[in-house]
Amino acid sequence: LGNPQNKLRFLHVAGTNGKGTTCALLASVLCRAGYRTGLYLSPHLSDFRERLQINGQMISHSELASLAGRVFSEIEEMKSQGEIITEFEAVTAMAFLWYADKACDLVVLEVGLGGRLDATNVIRKPLVSVITSISLDHTGILGNTVEQIALEKCGIIKEGGVTVSYPDQRPGAAEIIRKVAGERHNRLLEADLAGMEELASSLSGTELSWNGVRLHLPFLGEHQVKNAATALTVLDVLRDSGYSVPEEAVKGGFSEAVFPARFEVLSRSPLV
Repeated sequence: LGNPQNKLRFLHVAGTNGKGTTCALLASVLCRAGYRTGLYLSPHLSDFRERLQINGQMISHSELASLAGRVFSEIEEMKSQGEIITEFEAVTAMAFLWYADKACDLVVLEVGLGGRLDATNVIRKPLVSVITSISLDHTGILGNTVEQIALEKCGIIKEGGVTVSYPDQRPGAAEIIRKVAGERHNRLLEADLAGMEELASSLSGTELSWNGVRLHLPFLGEHQVKNAATALTVLDVLRDSGYSVPEEAVKGGFSEAVFPARFEVLSRSPLV
């Protein structure tokens, strides 16, 4: 397909928990900052097209069908040569084609499973490799210990890059992240909660202060504060790399972020 992923710049996000929220926050802020921002998520909740978004809008039915046609002709050719492609590999190829066709400035790319052998890991060095909270998941595939799983997730860390890690990793996972980042000569930033103050929490979300900047996080749960700190650290890295991410974009992007079905309030009376 011409390696469309090589035309794009990525924020690559792996982890057990918090990947989707972190991705949603980053994409929302970058869109508010004026960048054409692709967002690749999995799995979807109610519509398959949720997986492929640009600036908060899902891919259209017609574009999805067109991309599927382009990719499936190649898949059939590969099949005739004995090479079988999975659904996730096919959709990832479609996503890269779409984001390249639409000339996205940045793509927030969520890993499907693991990291090292994930289809998304075909990309070159991302702007930032992001490791969210790691715990036991997919143990039949990734390993039986947090350390083994962390090693698989750290497969997204590329030589000479920058890695941002969740602020409250389990000690075994944190040790592996530091080791791999060091071996691959990465600048490692472990998101720090020192600059984060939780001001108030309600069913409407969480009010935060990040280094003196007041933010509204529309998600519920103490863990979401840590996801927010991770996303904010990534945004600091982008600023260091020359990207303009104004304070107002962070405020607006956070307050407008959407990630359904995670302690989502569906009704106030009765409370659901």
